[in-house]
Amino acid sequence: IAMLAGETVYLVYAMRATRAEATASSQYISVSAHRGGARKAPENTMSAIKYAVDSMSDYAEIDVQETSDGEIVLKRTTGLNASIWTLTYDEISQLDAGVRFNKKFRGEQIPKLEEVIAYAKGKINLNIEVKYNGHNQNIVKKVVKIIEDNDFVDQCVLTSMNYNFLRQAKKINPDIKTGYTMKMSYGGL
Repeated sequence: IAMLAGETVYLVYAMRATRAEATASSQYISVSAHRGGARKAPENTMSAIKYAVDSMSDYAEIDVQETSDGEIVLKRTTGLNASIWTLTYDEISQLDAGVRFNKKFRGEQIPKLEEVIAYAKGKINLNIEVKYNGHNQNIVKKVVKIIEDNDFVDQCVLTSMNYNFLRQAKKINPDIKTGYTMKMSYGGL
């Protein structure tokens, strides 16, 4: 966990975008709220993103995956023993992503990427980590389209542990900042 946190902090530092408003960080270090602020709210939810904004983080790191009907949503565990690629967005929208964290978050839904971007715009940058699961070959194209359609290119970095996803993103839009997330067990570069 410490190594992943260190890699995330370094990535955000290396890829940081300049923002005019005050944040919790200095000009040399960026603060990233992992999964939005998963210690204070259910991870990858709107409550977590709001916490990241309220705590003046520079970035909220979020994980995205694709539903069986092609919607891009934030990855979150709800206690349901099912893979996201087998569920439609309508099925996922019925799940409670908050009650297992704390009863005060009862009814917290799994948000779509568009909802998070709409809230984040002008408030916080996003580190959008595209998760590979073997069932989402078109996810990068969809994520880049959402970023472009919402005029969010300058306020995000697209990251993944799948290097091919990053190459796809750069081919579609070379202006999108990308970052490769790797496990230390992969060895040196």
